[in-house]
Formats: sequence, C-alpha cells, structure tokens
Amino acid sequence: MFNHKAAATYDDGQDDLVRKLSPKVGARVELKGSMDFVRVVNEQNGWGFAKLYMNAKRVLVPIVGIVEDLYEGADVEIGGLWAEHNRFGWQVKTDRIVLALPSDGDGAIAWLCHRMPDIGPVRARRLVGHYPPPGLWDVLENDVQNLEEVAGIGAVLAEQLVNTYRVWKHEREQFTALAQFGLRPEQIRSAVDAWGSKAVETVDANPYALRRLKGIGFKQADAIARKMGVKKIDARRIHAGLAYAAELQEREGHTCQSEKKLCSIAASSDVLGLRTKYVLPCFKTAVANGELIERRGLFYRPEMARAEADLAARVIGLIDPEGANL
Repeated sequence: MFNHKAAATYDDGQDDLVRKLSPKVGARVELKGSMDFVRVVNEQNGWGFAKLYMNAKRVLVPIVGIVEDLYEGADVEIGGLWAEHNRFGWQVKTDRIVLALPSDGDGAIAWLCHRMPDIGPVRARRLVGHYPPPGLWDVLENDVQNLEEVAGIGAVLAEQLVNTYRVWKHEREQFTALAQFGLRPEQIRSAVDAWGSKAVETVDANPYALRRLKGIGFKQADAIARKMGVKKIDARRIHAGLAYAAELQEREGHTCQSEKKLCSIAASSDVLGLRTKYVLPCFKTAVANGELIERRGLFYRPEMARAEADLAARVIGLIDPEGANL
C-alpha cells in the first residue's frame, strides 16, 4: 500500500508521481482529496502550503494558498493553477479551497477535534462509533436530541455540536457562492467575517460594497459587477466611481476637490468611461446621502472630512487649548 504519510516531505519521486496528472504551467485544475500535511507560514493572512492526498491517483499534490482553515485529514476540494517551482517542483496555486464533510470515521473524528477542541478525541471516537458518517451529519442536521445517547455528550455539549455544525455549513455555503464572483480565498474570508450570513446577499445587492473590504479596489469590484450584469450607467457603479475619483485625488495630495473636477475624473476612461451628463445626477445624490461631504464649495469623502476636522481640532488645541473646546 502507498504510504502517503511517509511521503509527506518533498522528494523527486513524488514530483514524478504528480507528473502523472499531466500538469501544465498556468493550466486550470480542480482536485479532490484529503489533507496530508498543512503548514501556515503567514499568521496574519493564513497563507501557507499543504499537501493534498488523492487516493484514486495515489499521489500527494503540493498546494499553496490560504490554508489556515485546513487540518490533516480534512476532505477538501481545491481549484487553482499549476505552477512549477524551481526548488519544490509542481504545485497548485489555489484560488478556491472548500472543506467537505468527511465520509469516513477517521475524517469525522479529525473534523470534530479540529472544530471543537473541547470535545477531545475520546468523546469524538464515541460519537463517531455510535453514529458513523454519514449518519452523524444527519443527526446534527435533524435529530439533536439523539446526541445525548452517546456517553459523555450532555445537553450543553450537544447544543454546541449542533451550533458548530450549522456555522460550518453556513460558512461553506457562503464560501462556495462567493467564489463564483472571482474573489480570492482571503477576500472571501473578509466578506464572511464582515457580513456573516448576509455576505452573498450584500454582494448581490451591491457588488461595490466589496470596496469596504481590505485589498479590494474599485477596478476589481467593477470587474465583478460587470460580470454580474451591472450596466455602465448603473447608479451604484457611478457612486462607486465618484468615491474612487476622490481617492485618486487624495493620492495626489488633494484632500478635497470641486464638483466639476470630481465628475470629470469619475467620467474619464480611467474610471467609469462615461459622458459627464450621466455622472452629474449621481453626484447630487451622493452629496445628499452623505457619500460626499461639502465644505465651502469643495467635496470630501466622509473619511477624509472627519480626518481633516480631527486634525484641525488638534492644531487648535495646541495653539489655544480653551478654543478647542468651543
């Protein structure tokens, strides 16, 4: 039998096995298997590397990407592009990783211990022994009271198990749906963290809401919106374009700008690619809604208006401490 645990470290022989999958640099690939090895390198964004064991092919496939939610023994589906590293050989640069419910006992025990560290391996084995998969998932879905038949599983722990399962199911559904928008795994995680069960609904309602998330700029949000069918003259698009125009001016050192200038920049081919007449009505609405702040005939993004007001108050406080409280 192929000992995939013994092959968890890279070697030339394993790279030869990967070649049986006919990898081509830059080619799209979708794979299924179980995680043999996981290591998070960057704790801040969850990036790292791992090895996917494909039982049918009897081969370990190195993968890189956001692996913080993975654990050894996890059943996963991955998507990404083949790459050939000059030292580590063939690997898949992932842009989609979806955890699946384990179909065997060992996988279910690993899932329980990973998702609920307090349950411990002993109770996890009892639970899986009493309800082997897929029965366990049916019980967690529909018959929570039956969990208490297992020794060591009381009402409180049973409720925790069910809640953990529901959270996992919700996260998986959100991840699967958001991946279709072309978001990277770390961006999907940010969306789920920000909007929870409303993540897909939020993006559906206004894809430009993605700009509130770190690392997603106007260009990417606009590309996603256009793929979703948002028209060039859609008010949501124009409002986002006006905010982006203000950001571009800030990068050049201008904290505020005139209506004419902002509309001109927003309408330009670098932003919206529209005639100014389509931008002007949305500009008025943006001001009325507080998306742009007017002061003495010039317009700011709300964040910049607050920052400038705060800075002015600090300066006044240094010059005239009593005046700062007026």
